Amino acid sequence: QGMGTTVSCVWIIGDRLYSANVGNSRVYLLRGGRLIQINIDHTWVQEAVEVGALTHEQARNHPHANIIRRYLGSRKPLDVDLRLRVKGNESDKEARSNQGMRLLPDDRVLICSDGLNDMIEDDKIFELMNGEPLDNVVEALIDAANFAGGKDNVTAIVIDMPQFKPYTEQDARRERRLSLGCGFAGIIGSL
Repeated sequence: QGMGTTVSCVWIIGDRLYSANVGNSRVYLLRGGRLIQINIDHTWVQEAVEVGALTHEQARNHPHANIIRRYLGSRKPLDVDLRLRVKGNESDKEARSNQGMRLLPDDRVLICSDGLNDMIEDDKIFELMNGEPLDNVVEALIDAANFAGGKDNVTAIVIDMPQFKPYTEQDARRERRLSLGCGFAGIIGSL
């Protein structure tokens, strides 16, 4: 049996968010006082939750919680997930159409390996994401996961969207002359 890994990536082009993932590394969006997991885990328990066989609470501590159904290095053809769930109840088609969603001023994006979200629950992730400045938030998240037992490598990237100034005609002229700003970040987790 070969080695495998999970990956979650985000691209921010201007103020537009694009995401792709395989496995159980996660992408979260903190917006308006709410933390939303915007990608979907590719695990046995997530599939059980989606068909109603398990609740989210049951899935968290289920013995099969770490059975990964999609990953890089699998013998199966790779099926990269382009769904971006913002409301949580979108159809797969609607979730894919969320690609390129506009990020708002003060939105915060977290990309993390399962070593983080396996050790601390979303409520704690929210508390730290909402309460810590950008300079401290990654260290605070990693420290919390390690304090909770740190059974796996913990990797996290946090991106803050800046406040935008009003768009002017001068901005439009300058934008035509400059290439579009683009940022990329990704997390690779081990199986």
